[in-house]
Amino acid sequence: MLLDKEKPENELMVFANAFAKYQRQNPFRRVLNKNVPLILLIQTIKLLNNDSEYKGAGISRLEIPLLLCWQNDNAKSLYREIKKLRKKYGYSPSNEVILELCYGLLNETKRDDNSILGDYPDDFIRKMRLTGLLSLRGGGRFIDINTKETATVDYILKKYVSYKKFKTEKEFFEYIGEVDRDLITTLSVFKAPAKTTKAELEKWVNHYAWESIKNELLNLAQKKSSSDDILKIIEQPLRLEFLTSLAILKKLPNVIVKPNFVSDDEGLPTSFASGGSPDIECTENKDTILVEVTLLTGTQQHIRESFSIHRHLEEYAKKGTKSYSVFISPKSFIDTERYFDFIKKDGLEVRISDIDKFVNSLEMKTTLNEVTM
Repeated sequence: MLLDKEKPENELMVFANAFAKYQRQNPFRRVLNKNVPLILLIQTIKLLNNDSEYKGAGISRLEIPLLLCWQNDNAKSLYREIKKLRKKYGYSPSNEVILELCYGLLNETKRDDNSILGDYPDDFIRKMRLTGLLSLRGGGRFIDINTKETATVDYILKKYVSYKKFKTEKEFFEYIGEVDRDLITTLSVFKAPAKTTKAELEKWVNHYAWESIKNELLNLAQKKSSSDDILKIIEQPLRLEFLTSLAILKKLPNVIVKPNFVSDDEGLPTSFASGGSPDIECTENKDTILVEVTLLTGTQQHIRESFSIHRHLEEYAKKGTKSYSVFISPKSFIDTERYFDFIKKDGLEVRISDIDKFVNSLEMKTTLNEVTM
């Protein structure tokens, strides 16, 4: 499923299947903590959201270290600990408070403080987001259940809340490697991938200032990491699609922008578009512009991008749609350029732009046609 390049949404299905079963204490990793992290997370969020004292935004990012250090699968006890923490410190406990609580759970096992507070939670949130079941709320401060995947969450709680302990690596390997088709069919991406709506996209256009969008795009071009609580959780290639969509709409509000990535209920990307779709479809006047983006450079850029972009353009030409493509990358490869020159003979136009050039043009031009010339 993961190797099917034409169906990148398979990744959500695979990770939902895997993390619904993944046990902290298993024959491969004999740790003291006994729980299924995804299930503990979902149960704790549900308990917090059902509490009338809170506004139903889920669990705070600052509370995730407690969940990662939690020794058992008793979500009610964890919920009560978080409730006690909120009563005393609100939603902004100090690092020292969190570390003191965590070390009380770690049985004096020494861990790096920065890892407990930052690296581990960020990695955990990123992995849980790979299932498509979790959304970020409050500017990335909270992790909540993605309402588009309520059916899958209910299924997982019903089937996997009680789980078998395994004695051998082979037994656990076979269990976690078995594909639960019933689970997969409950996911929205199995039926029809949920695309970002115009309202959701505009919300993020308003959330980020132009300078932030610009700097984040330039960071991607230079392979620099992000410090933004939301963006750093989104994998870089997917982040490029998201930020490119925001950049076009931010600077050219008259252009209709339709990204094809799969999104959660906040409009944040969770998976790439299916292989049959361009990354972003834009409409300006009577033109349809297929915007294709990649972080690949060198030979792999040509091998993995050129032919699919060619195919997308051909499909639109067959529909009789007046269109051209724009290909954006950190730096175009000579073979990619030659290939796009070659297909001009078929009347197919692909305009090439490096990320930094595209960003600078957006600041100076007034139409997408001018930006991509």
